[in-house]
Amino acid sequence: MKRLSAWIVNHRSGGFCVRCVESLMEEWRAAGGDPSGLEVIVVDSGSGDGEARWWDELRRLGARVVVRESNVGYAKGMAAARAHATVGPDDLVAVLNPDLYFLSGSVERLLVAFDNDPKLDVAAPRAFIDEHEQLLLPPQTPPTPWAELADVASHRFPRWARRRARRRTRRDLGHWAAEGPHDEAMLSGACLFLRRSLLDRIGDVFDPRYPLYYEDADLAQRLRRDGARTRLIPGAKVLHHWSRSAGAGEDFAGEPARRHAQSRARYFARWFGPLRTRVATALRAHFERVVTRRGHRPMHAFEDLGVVTEAPRLEFAEEDVVLEWSLTPNFSLAAGMLVEGAGARLSALGWSWLFPGRYYLRALCRRDLCLVGAWTLVKETPARSWPVDPQALAPSQRRSYRRVDGDEVERWR
Repeated sequence: MKRLSAWIVNHRSGGFCVRCVESLMEEWRAAGGDPSGLEVIVVDSGSGDGEARWWDELRRLGARVVVRESNVGYAKGMAAARAHATVGPDDLVAVLNPDLYFLSGSVERLLVAFDNDPKLDVAAPRAFIDEHEQLLLPPQTPPTPWAELADVASHRFPRWARRRARRRTRRDLGHWAAEGPHDEAMLSGACLFLRRSLLDRIGDVFDPRYPLYYEDADLAQRLRRDGARTRLIPGAKVLHHWSRSAGAGEDFAGEPARRHAQSRARYFARWFGPLRTRVATALRAHFERVVTRRGHRPMHAFEDLGVVTEAPRLEFAEEDVVLEWSLTPNFSLAAGMLVEGAGARLSALGWSWLFPGRYYLRALCRRDLCLVGAWTLVKETPARSWPVDPQALAPSQRRSYRRVDGDEVERWR
């Protein structure tokens, strides 16, 4: 069996990181891997001494912890991890966010995918937000300045917004409903398994000049240029609790937003040139002002459910629907629930992972993507700040190691 070198960049997510490492080690053992064949390198990026207790816990598990005093970002953190890795050219590398949790069979299926396909360069698992595997995270596509411009402009043109969202849903359904491995243009940088030999061709996994986001979009462009094969492995499943380090909403404002803008400018200038980027950015700024001044024109008539304390039960006139959850009324990006019956409700655990804010939901018949219903609601309760409790998983997913619960680490059986 090949060796695996797992690289994790942590920023103030130590409890999640411990759970990620534990689940990875458990799945490595379940796949028949020798403990000596797995190395885990955690680069802590400017979390401060408040994370020191998690560093001690990670070292006790057998991870190598590299501490950086300042927040160097995800891409530079991965470069630091690579500098400490001992993996050989024929082995595999896992590039991981700290807020992941590996479900049963996930690592084994990823390893088998590489064994079965010598031409496979990069693979990623299917990602869910919640323990009940209800809410699927959206697939990724390489961003373009024109797509971002169209996204903003669609807030003023409902018919166009519906057509764009329809195309996006059709594409996303191919990702959400896939039963076997299939090629994708871009995979999320939150969880990637790749051949170490690939790095000899493309260099660093992520360009360290990207301080926050767009590093995986840049990677997708480099992989496309290299002719690399990148595949989703649907049978491998992980939980990804997204944005636990960068935050969301008001928490994203300030330094994270500044870093994001810097990465965006670098990515577009590199792959689309300064002229096209300036034109698209100027037009985008114009439409943003128009939307701010005149408001958006919703593409659906949303039923307003108001402020809710728990996920509502939604009833449909059709069966076999996809229920999409989005933070924007034009559904340019949406998580999805595949529903076989005539109604659905996100579990309490799934609800607890969502950040506070306004959400837009719509149900579409999977057969022809006809609209079944559309709703909007406001969640005021904060997202949970502690990682997965294995007792909440399905019996086949449960494990018998530590429970990380808020500020405490305790044994449980």
